[in-house]
Amino acid sequence: MIKNNIYNITVTLIISLLLINCNDNKSKVLPKNNLTPTVYSYEIINVYPHDINAYTQGLEFYDGFLYESVGRYGKSQLRKVDYESGEVLNEKNINGTRKKIISPESWPCFFNCRIPKSKNG
Repeated sequence: MIKNNIYNITVTLIISLLLINCNDNKSKVLPKNNLTPTVYSYEIINVYPHDINAYTQGLEFYDGFLYESVGRYGKSQLRKVDYESGEVLNEKNINGTRKKIISPESWPCFFNCRIPKSKNG
């Protein structure tokens, strides 16, 4: 048993020494950056009404309208909104619709033209 313990300790020491020697211990020093970060500010120039019950997932302005995807699981919609009044001008339920069909580029088309189905469904 003592012989077995000595063997285990010896193997552990050899492996430890090999691992230590594999590490060059040369920490790479990054160049110092003495630049002061740029601080940006903002100014609120206008506030517009919005449906407080809408869980906004994505939005895009296009041709004077706000196109917005809203909803939670089972209640997803695309909406065309008059951003100045907050009035929802058009809405489409999109539950179960494949996300690849509804890219932001197709949002205006989603309300105004037919989107062809993909070959996969």
